[in-house]
Amino acid sequence: MALLFLLLAAPAAAQPPPARSPELLGRLEDGRYTSPDSSFGLTIPAGSRESATLSDRVAGGREFVLTFSDIYCRQVVVVETRGELDASALGGWVSRRVVATMDPQLVAGLERRRDSTRLGPTEWLAWSSPGLGPCEEVQVVNGRAGPRARPDAEAAMAVFIRPGRIYRVLYIAGRGAQGAISNGVRRLPADAVLRELLEGFEAREGAGIDTR
Repeated sequence: MALLFLLLAAPAAAQPPPARSPELLGRLEDGRYTSPDSSFGLTIPAGSRESATLSDRVAGGREFVLTFSDIYCRQVVVVETRGELDASALGGWVSRRVVATMDPQLVAGLERRRDSTRLGPTEWLAWSSPGLGPCEEVQVVNGRAGPRARPDAEAAMAVFIRPGRIYRVLYIAGRGAQGAISNGVRRLPADAVLRELLEGFEAREGAGIDTR
């Protein structure tokens, strides 16, 4: 699906957090987001809750998309797709619907592997995208503050299935001018952060996507 990689091509610049996120279709209570029909829930990491901006929407009638970002140049996208898929077909689906949509000019050093999590068989992808971080930062030129520009991005994605649904969870973070640091926050590897996010993810058995 092109949506995930359009986010890489044109991520939103970081801004001071609003008083609250735009009106949501789902619910946000005590740092936990729940989709409109309660088909899935995700805990917002504690370090992002004070500055997180969330949005959600139905896309194309078969998909539901949740996006949240914070002031530390980090963004998470969850895409819930209606459809049945056997575990043995997951790898082929990822090849066709994810890898094949990647623009090689935007994605560098793609790594892919498969393992199991508490959510079941999971396809993992990781890559970098030069100059496509989800924010803008002041660049230092000859020891002086220069123009604002997007930092390089580090990204990881997990793809897994639940009955009647396929999930893609994307995490992307700006590396910052010093590589491991962006906006004063030291980064963990993207795949490590994504694993922590998935610990706070729950999908309800037998739930469907309410597109009305």
